[in-house]
Amino acid sequence: MEKANMLWQSADLLLAKLSVKMATNLVTLRLPAVFLASIVLVWSTSCLPWVACLVTFAGKMTLAILVAAVVAVVFKKPLARLLTPLDQRQPISPRGKAVFITGCDTGFGHDLAVRLRQYGFHVFAGCLLSESEGSKELVKENIQVLQCDVTKWEEVATCADQVAQVMKDKNLSLWAVVNNAGVAVLSEFEWIPMKQYEQMLDVNSLGSVRVIKAFLPLLRKTPGRIIIMASMSGRYAIPAFTGYSMSKHAQIALADGLRRELKKFGIAVSVVEPGAYKTSLAGSSIAQLDQQFSSLSEAVHQSYGAAYHSAFKDHLSRLSDASDPNIHEPVDKMMEAITAQVPELRYVAGSPAALFRAAVMPLLPLFIQDKLLAKLSIPIPP
Repeated sequence: MEKANMLWQSADLLLAKLSVKMATNLVTLRLPAVFLASIVLVWSTSCLPWVACLVTFAGKMTLAILVAAVVAVVFKKPLARLLTPLDQRQPISPRGKAVFITGCDTGFGHDLAVRLRQYGFHVFAGCLLSESEGSKELVKENIQVLQCDVTKWEEVATCADQVAQVMKDKNLSLWAVVNNAGVAVLSEFEWIPMKQYEQMLDVNSLGSVRVIKAFLPLLRKTPGRIIIMASMSGRYAIPAFTGYSMSKHAQIALADGLRRELKKFGIAVSVVEPGAYKTSLAGSSIAQLDQQFSSLSEAVHQSYGAAYHSAFKDHLSRLSDASDPNIHEPVDKMMEAITAQVPELRYVAGSPAALFRAAVMPLLPLFIQDKLLAKLSIPIPP
């Protein structure tokens, strides 16, 4: 009997800790009123005699917070608008403001540059190849294209100097810097060459550091804001995403640290975390699998076998096919982070299921996360 009581108390303590974590996460969603209302609702229900004897204090709190999480995911946008003061609901005016974006050759960065220009901002689009087809399309939209390889400090610093000169000539202020440039290599940990690990860290993580260091003096004058395009993969890693998750986790840590450091200058920092969307990143990873596998040592090659290689390739293709086609959603979040009077600390883009997973998954004990995410791995054929 004593052991049973001890186990029950341990479970109760675990639920209490989970409650605190989930409560903290919901507060970052800026829905404290929804959170409190859900607690009152569930608490009052759980106090009925037939429930009270079954549910402990921590159990009631956990149930209440789970309800609040569901409500937050489903009704976040309208409720957040309702709870926002009237003077903060109108977006900022783009007049006299400039935005610098990296990774504008294609994808999210390209679409964001076009939308910001249409909105009225002066847009500086950093492109890996300033003569690419995507770059030429941006020039037609009256967007200023700059050569910017984020892995090269000299190019990034030159971009900052060019932006400063144009803003001086046109009497503009730098309103936002968007760190959008990114690469992904999705594969088995052992199959990815070291050079590609270095590239992911150099572009995704250190690339953001270079850009922010170069443009911070200009942002401080406004003061402006920083947007970092990370990923849900930066919160939890799934099989085949290890290297990519590592680089995106570093970006999230960068955003958290900068937000606290730069508060003294009035510079806001927001992180945007999209789920899996149909971009060129997954396709390029699939195209590299054959070369990666053929380059393995004989011992590693035999450990996996040709059957596993084929099954993994099909698995990655299925993940790509199941990706969300609504690629405008992450761009919508970046637009909001740039134009909102008071930007949120964290924007998550994805389906309702993905949003709920993003809110709850990091709060689960690691052994439960492992059980859930390990299902995405492929067993070695006998």
